[in-house]
Amino acid sequence: MTISRNPLQYLGVEARTPPNTFREERAPTAADNAQGRYSPGDIWVDVTGNVSYILIEIIGTTASWSKASSTSGSVDTLTGNSGAPVTGDGAGNIDVIGGTNAGVLLAGTANTLTASLVNTVVVPNTSISWTTPALEFDGVASGSFANSEHVNQQAGVQIAAVTTATVHSVTLADPQTITVVWEFSASLDPATEAGGGTVTAIARRSGGFAILLGVPVVVYNSDFAGADSVTADVNANDLRLRYTTGTNGPVNIIAFASFQPLISNA
Repeated sequence: MTISRNPLQYLGVEARTPPNTFREERAPTAADNAQGRYSPGDIWVDVTGNVSYILIEIIGTTASWSKASSTSGSVDTLTGNSGAPVTGDGAGNIDVIGGTNAGVLLAGTANTLTASLVNTVVVPNTSISWTTPALEFDGVASGSFANSEHVNQQAGVQIAAVTTATVHSVTLADPQTITVVWEFSASLDPATEAGGGTVTAIARRSGGFAILLGVPVVVYNSDFAGADSVTADVNANDLRLRYTTGTNGPVNIIAFASFQPLISNA
């Protein structure tokens, strides 16, 4: 009996030399490149890993096998900020684990990985911790000092020769008491002459303008040829760091201010 074939019937990509299927107990490598044994389109079934591969091409002595899957693509490795790429275990799973010291926990449900913060976060080698919802310093919650949180600020300015100018200032609320410590550095450009030090000043305000308490404490060392100087004063409600340049200028100045205003001790 003769069976006729429809001339439009699909014959496959290689009708006369269909792809071969190889069943092995491992995944293929680039070294699985034997010309004559493997041809593009051949299928390699890793019976141990339950994964199949298709040979894409052989260039020189290097074979290119591509993992085949009937579902969405899988992740082979994960790479962090440092270290080598992490591969999956025998089941193809890669664990992503948070840490309590890092303050992050990860929970997986279905196809979703959710990150959440733990109640307490400890910064290693410091006395700082974060216990929801407050940030703590030496065990004292910052929220315990509402409107009196510790503040750090930075400022920079260039001042011409023989000029007095404000480098940084803090405005006092009413009522408020404040102690400001400024650390500052000053120099010509280039730094052929320079100076620096600290200034500590205290001021208060209650029902009127701010009042400077006592004399600012100034520690200043320099090799400026001119008579450069630094101090602190009060202008209206501003406690200010003031710098006066000598005969050489302009002078570049940068200051770091640290203070904790006191509004109420309640």
